[in-house]
Amino acid sequence: MKLILSPAKNMKRGILESCRTTVPLFPQQTQRLAQLLKGYTAWQLESLMRVNPGIALQAFEDFQRYDNAFSGQPAILSYHGLAYQYLQAESFTRQELERSDAYIRLLSAFYGMLRPLDGIQPYRLEMQCRLRVDGKSLYRFWGDRIYRELFREKEAVVNLASEEYAKMVTPYLSPDDRFITCRFVTRKGDEAPNAPDHGKDGAGTHGALCRSTCAGKARAAAGVRLGRISVHRGIVIPRQLRIPAG
Repeated sequence: MKLILSPAKNMKRGILESCRTTVPLFPQQTQRLAQLLKGYTAWQLESLMRVNPGIALQAFEDFQRYDNAFSGQPAILSYHGLAYQYLQAESFTRQELERSDAYIRLLSAFYGMLRPLDGIQPYRLEMQCRLRVDGKSLYRFWGDRIYRELFREKEAVVNLASEEYAKMVTPYLSPDDRFITCRFVTRKGDEAPNAPDHGKDGAGTHGALCRSTCAGKARAAAGVRLGRISVHRGIVIPRQLRIPAG
């Protein structure tokens, strides 16, 4: 079983001491993107990415510093967002980090698809960016590479990614692929859960489910229960999840 997760827009630079890193799966494609993005000025990136000047300047500096000879830090420790706050990878034991590498895949506009221990460097790039690579959108640039790698071993895939990133995979699915997209909802009293939860609980459930998997508590079947989270036929119901402080 594999779980796919979106990246976060913001990145951090904390790293676990003595944590090994692996080489990402698509170094040639990432290098092509880096070469292209290094040619943009900060104000060009501001327009291209539709971000404010401060974010554009940070993105410019990150691309200028990018060096494919540098191993970077583990991907699972590099993103800062609500799902990653619930994942709490910084507190993983070495065994849990190794288990995360077996189960979790992080989708990325810059790196394609990452294993948790793949070494990466700070960047800012989203799939919806209007960047053209040899006349292609980012979706066309990556093509079916992510799909083919994800389903190489014919495992079931649990989709915890946003629609923006799931579209790196879904156009190429075949009827035989086991691709389970979870719909996050909230329960109000005794009513049947049917209102999609796009708020804090919904986002936090992504990371909480991944954390439970890394802790060895997950079961690869419909109708499993993971602590405060229950999964029934693709519907995941958050149960009073708490937002970590800070």
